[in-house]
Amino acid sequence: MKINTFFKNYMRLGSKGITNKTELKKIILFNVFCFGWQILSIIMMIDEYKEHTSFSVILLGIVMSSVLAFIQFIHYRQYFLLGRILYLLLLSALTFWFSNYLFAENLLEFYFFLVFSKSLIFIDSKKINLIILFFAFGLFFIPNFFYNHYPRAQFNDVSIAFLFFTIFVIISYFKNLNASNEAELESKKNDLEKINEFQSQFFINISHEIRTPLTLIRGQIDKLKDKNLSSKELHNIENGVNTQVNNIKKMVDDVLDLAKMESSDFSLNLKTINLNELIKRICLNFEPLFKEKNIDFKVVTASELYVKSDVIYLERAINNIILNALKYTEKEGIVSVIVESESDNAVIKVKDTGIGLSKKDSSKIFERFFQADNSINKSGGSGVGLAFSKEIIELHHGNVTVESTLNEGSVFSIFLPKSEEIVTETEDFEELKIIDYQHINLNLSTIAYQFLIVDDNREMRSYLKEIFANHQCYEAENGLEALEILENTKIDYIITDYMMPKMNGLEFVKAVKSKFPTLPIVMLTARADSKSKLDVLQLGIDDYLEKPFIKEELLVRVNNSLANYKTRAHYRKTENVIESEQSTDNWSLKVKDYIYKNADNTHLTQEDIAAQFNLSKSSLYRKIKLETGLTPKEFITEIKLQKARNLLERDYTISLKQLSLEVGFLHNSYFSKLFKNRFGISPSDFSKARA
Repeated sequence: MKINTFFKNYMRLGSKGITNKTELKKIILFNVFCFGWQILSIIMMIDEYKEHTSFSVILLGIVMSSVLAFIQFIHYRQYFLLGRILYLLLLSALTFWFSNYLFAENLLEFYFFLVFSKSLIFIDSKKINLIILFFAFGLFFIPNFFYNHYPRAQFNDVSIAFLFFTIFVIISYFKNLNASNEAELESKKNDLEKINEFQSQFFINISHEIRTPLTLIRGQIDKLKDKNLSSKELHNIENGVNTQVNNIKKMVDDVLDLAKMESSDFSLNLKTINLNELIKRICLNFEPLFKEKNIDFKVVTASELYVKSDVIYLERAINNIILNALKYTEKEGIVSVIVESESDNAVIKVKDTGIGLSKKDSSKIFERFFQADNSINKSGGSGVGLAFSKEIIELHHGNVTVESTLNEGSVFSIFLPKSEEIVTETEDFEELKIIDYQHINLNLSTIAYQFLIVDDNREMRSYLKEIFANHQCYEAENGLEALEILENTKIDYIITDYMMPKMNGLEFVKAVKSKFPTLPIVMLTARADSKSKLDVLQLGIDDYLEKPFIKEELLVRVNNSLANYKTRAHYRKTENVIESEQSTDNWSLKVKDYIYKNADNTHLTQEDIAAQFNLSKSSLYRKIKLETGLTPKEFITEIKLQKARNLLERDYTISLKQLSLEVGFLHNSYFSKLFKNRFGISPSDFSKARA
């Protein structure tokens, strides 16, 4: 095993920091050739020693082996071209010496074929390879004119020269072919990795997009528990639920319709419509959204224009393009929808002053699942909207193009064939409901804490403000805005999303913890993957709650972490602990990990933990109390309950008895009571909610 490891390491000498696969192959081959040569030298010296034929041959072997080791050292130091040229010169010199002096007239001259062959393997420069070819060719033929080792008529025959160049051409051809194939494979591999990345981001984003409206629906349902609701309040709840259901339906419809369009039986229900009328109705629905974001929204229509259209599908296609402009245009920007007539086409132009696209991204923007690499896309989106729009417009025998400049804006142009028919009556368009985007009036008469709510979804922020109506709530759309608020306002508690534009939740938490290490934070997000959860928990946040969440559970978690925060603050004050004395090496995470792994131990005590970390019982108490606000016993219970919740999230069918034992509780009723006190819901009710 050790020999095998040594050999592998030897073959990769000089490869440190090299990522290019072709270069790695050359390094390994060079070391293989050197290793073989060294072995051959040793065998030759042993053989000569046994035969007692020539001490000079043994001396030559020692010199050759030493020079070769020096050349390999140069190559190991990553002077690759110098090392390889010296290797070829040594091979040429030894071949010349052996074929003309030591073992003359044994046709050893043909070893010069190895010189230019290895040159083609090691060196990419055509100029250097041709020089080495003619150098080897000269050393092959010229000495025979002086030494006459072989009959000139036979040895200096033109056919041997032809063989030289033929072998050179053949090796060059296969080398280039291999390089071309490897480049093609690498390109395909990169394409597959990009597709996989697009798909992964698609599923993450679509999960984020769906979980947010689901959470808002749950919030509206929670309001129904109040039996004294007025008819107006019930109507608002109904509208709120319908709005979010329609949002989910649109996402699902876009994905399903893309697949549907690939089938041969898919067709549009075309009829002549007044294009100006359609555009006015669509834009009317968008006005509140642009107003909310403080974007100047302009609509310019031309004289009467008629096109043959499937109104439902064309409307969705145009909606996607206008939504795209809304999404990528910053506050106080400008978005214009312009309808023009150009020869045989009606043209709809959607102009914005948004973040724009690079030339590379512009060419791919209509591909399925493609999303340009920017902070806004990382916070959500499916990557199917523009692909859907393009295919729908093409089914209308039209076309859509984009002209964009990075950091300046974009112009999407939709070209649709004009219709000869004229509509004399207004078409019956599907009624467009305008969502009421007025903020809910909050009761702030009993302010206890200052909350900062950080989420890129305005409705989610409004819902959270409703939940914490008795507190002062500040809002931010992303981490950058939130940091500005923190600089100027005393905040007691932060509730933040993970996926946001400009600065996501992970970056935001890092920035907060560097300035306000004790400030309690709960991450409220649609990202449920374990890596994201682990990343933020390692930063020392108080809690991590997935969307859709249960209102009561959020309240209980916030109350618990606020209580812990107050306990920590009181403990630091009584113990005269200053900020710089607090642990910065995430020591508590190591303890958490130990408790988590041993959670099924019914007899796990603080003494066990103290012994594990070589601490006295009093030192353990002080460190845990300082970092968490909990006693060691409370801390053990907390970690066990967190593990129980994680187990339930992975498998909501797990029995109460099995769950209790998994986290070290022998009595189901006691465990269930602790769980409900911690999370605001019993394990059985939690399972029903997830089912």
